[in-house]
Amino acid sequence: MDILKIKMSTLEVVVLIVFVLYIVLPMKTPLLLANMVNNSFGMLFVIVLTIYLLLYTHPVIGVLSLLVAYLFMSRSCSKGKKTVTFEEPTESKKQKVMEAINPPKTTSLEEEVVSKMAPIKHTTTFLATTYKPVNENTHSALVLK
Repeated sequence: MDILKIKMSTLEVVVLIVFVLYIVLPMKTPLLLANMVNNSFGMLFVIVLTIYLLLYTHPVIGVLSLLVAYLFMSRSCSKGKKTVTFEEPTESKKQKVMEAINPPKTTSLEEEVVSKMAPIKHTTTFLATTYKPVNENTHSALVLK
């Protein structure tokens, strides 16, 4: 029976009982308290309080305070958080979308332009002009024959 005799004050025993109840029972954190912990200052306060309990109280309460702080923050921070998942489309889905957007063409742009052009007339008559071309300096270029 000497093992069960632990030197703890009444306040530490009450805190120990509250911590054990909080760990065992799936208690929901009140929304007002959860909103206080959902920011940086609230989390900092919980961490500082946990470190204080770890350093200045009975070691059992200190270790339980670590677990209670973790559970408290995880239960509090789940309030109001929504997860968003994005579905990555597969290549077949992308292909279907692209086919719906771009229907198949029967003729290409080049074929359409050529079909709209006027036919070329082949004439063999040349006009007689008074213009005579002048041969300039070729700057050492080769003569093409």
